[in-house]
Amino acid sequence: MGVDDPVKVWLNNQIVHLHNVPTSSALVEDHVGISLTEGWNLLVLKIVQTDGPWEFSVKLRKPNGEALDGVRFDAAYGEKVQTEQIYDAAGGNWVQLFNGKDLSGWRKTGDAVFTVENGNLVGTQTTGKGGDLFTESEWDNFELRVLYRIAWPANSGFWFRAEGGQGYQFDVLKWNQPVGYSGTLYMPGKMFLTANLNEALEKRDDWNEARVRAKGDELSLWLNGVKVGECQESTFPKGTFGIQVHPGDEFKGMKVIVKKMEVRRLGTQSK
Repeated sequence: MGVDDPVKVWLNNQIVHLHNVPTSSALVEDHVGISLTEGWNLLVLKIVQTDGPWEFSVKLRKPNGEALDGVRFDAAYGEKVQTEQIYDAAGGNWVQLFNGKDLSGWRKTGDAVFTVENGNLVGTQTTGKGGDLFTESEWDNFELRVLYRIAWPANSGFWFRAEGGQGYQFDVLKWNQPVGYSGTLYMPGKMFLTANLNEALEKRDDWNEARVRAKGDELSLWLNGVKVGECQESTFPKGTFGIQVHPGDEFKGMKVIVKKMEVRRLGTQSK
């Protein structure tokens, strides 16, 4: 890499390079040995401006200097992951809440129908009567990712820190009073804790990604990579995850389809 002025470099949350000396060139001058993992790798550079403009360049090469095959770059990737993750310990491994085969590890309440179809978890109602599907496991501090799509009109959502019909929910809906679209944070008794007011963020006829980060009383939500809510709320410190199929004749025929639902525990903060 080459940097105009001092630089500190992280790869996947680990410091891999520190050069605290002012320079004046962005040509490749520093060489650092790293190991990339399969999938996306997050590269973060902190550049200190001492005087005038700043710039940097980075190349990825094999140890012998040859080009790497099968590598893609996405300069917007850092905007798609939780910024807090950069400063937190790596946390636990991702755990699949849905195994893609059956409803092992889940328990149903209410009258909605939950099935597994083509490797997807599907919740629906055709009688006006709704229901919920909850995990048997409980979680406190975590990151949750859900890949889902909806057959509209619908009112659904993903419970977290839920217990006895109470908890928080990443709503999937279009609501008028008060206004809230998918990505709104709901809590029974308090209605919307935060509201997503940008309806265009959701893909009506395609897959969407819901993300939740809960650490202590700090709750944050993302929809398709865009942060849509953040608040401090401490009523429910831990609980189960769940999928809601809301009752109501206006939602007959609604269907929530979940392809992937995974979670990992958060590590201790290390800023």
